[in-house]
Amino acid sequence: NIRNLVSITGTNASAGYYYFFYDWEVEKSPCKSNIVEVIAKIDTNIQNTNNVTTCGSYLWPVDSIIYTVSGTYTDISVNSNGCTNTEILDLIINNSITNTTNITSCISFFWPIDGNTYTSSGIYTYTIIDSSSGCIQNEVLDLDISNNITNTSDFTTCGSYFWSIDSNTYTTSGIYSTTFLNSLGCQQTEILNLTLLDAYNLNQNITICTGDTLQIGSNSYYSPGLYSDYFVTNDGCDSIIYTNLTVQPVISNSQNIALCHGDSVVIGSNTYSTPGTYIDTITSDGSCDSIITTNIESSFINGIINNNNNQLEVNVTSGIIDNYNWNTGDSSSSISLTTNGLYWCILSDINGCISDTLFYNYLINSIFNEYANSLNIYPNPTNGEINIGFFNPLESNLEIVNILGEVIYRISTKEYGSQLLSIDLSDFSSGIYIIELTNSIGTINEKIILE
Repeated sequence: NIRNLVSITGTNASAGYYYFFYDWEVEKSPCKSNIVEVIAKIDTNIQNTNNVTTCGSYLWPVDSIIYTVSGTYTDISVNSNGCTNTEILDLIINNSITNTTNITSCISFFWPIDGNTYTSSGIYTYTIIDSSSGCIQNEVLDLDISNNITNTSDFTTCGSYFWSIDSNTYTTSGIYSTTFLNSLGCQQTEILNLTLLDAYNLNQNITICTGDTLQIGSNSYYSPGLYSDYFVTNDGCDSIIYTNLTVQPVISNSQNIALCHGDSVVIGSNTYSTPGTYIDTITSDGSCDSIITTNIESSFINGIINNNNNQLEVNVTSGIIDNYNWNTGDSSSSISLTTNGLYWCILSDINGCISDTLFYNYLINSIFNEYANSLNIYPNPTNGEINIGFFNPLESNLEIVNILGEVIYRISTKEYGSQLLSIDLSDFSSGIYIIELTNSIGTINEKIILE
């Protein structure tokens, strides 16, 4: 027995050898389990991020370093369990700020920073501490307080004075004032005490005749132009005489005038309405005599309107025509007749003279009768070829239609005047056919027989 814990019960070894096989009997205390509780803790790698906003600088307790610049900083270490511990610092460094505001104001100024109203110039400071960063913000007000202003100016000049303050020109002595808000917002009053000395400025327009002379002061003028003569008054002011001098020549002029029928022309004090040569002596504004020789011609235009094969034509009986003005809007010497109505035309020449209105009353029925009577078809009956003659006043369409209403032949003609068409119908069946002649005047139907 081994301490009453193990007993050796036997062996099967050969002589000289000893093999021991043990059967162990383990005794335990009653009510005790063989299972032992193990509490295990598994560590992993760790990463922590710290976001810090501060003022001026920051001591990071992780690495004991003081930082003064914003940025992202990292510290890596291994703990007692062999795991990696990564610490990240996301740092924002703010600094103290000083802002200076320069203000110029009138009478008083309300500073919204500290909520105070100031009435005197000075430098005022207000300090703000940022509770989140601890930074100090200094607001400085550099204040200049101005007051209402009154300025008086005394001025003496000649003639007139332009005051740039109110942009007015004054021509009499007196005291003038204007009030406005200046750039500071203050009321500014400007007073002008003005004394004007007498000055003499004259603008004159003078006309003289050729050979005459104009005397101004010590100067003599005989040519046209603009002249300025300067004088000094007793008060020392300059006086200026501005002269616009016109020299009127003696006029000897000839002119040709075309008068429209019934018009007249006035030359001087005379009125002329008939053709001839007239001589007039004219006294101008400068009292210079002028001789005008006038040749007058009378322009008389007239005409009549004739109907020539449905064309209205103007036959000019007097004058040289430059323009034809029809009520249809046409401007040629002739127009085509299309509808019943009253046609008129006014003539004008190169002198702008116009005629009396020429009229023509057109009845289209007479034209249609003329048109219908002009139709001549032969031979009829026919064995094949047929001739169709007619007077064409307008663009016309000719069709040949069988008894079923089918068009077997069609032609259009734009030629005006007498027309003769030859048509071969020998390829068509014998029977009765209708010839239709149509234009804007009307339609004519004639029967033909094809044998």
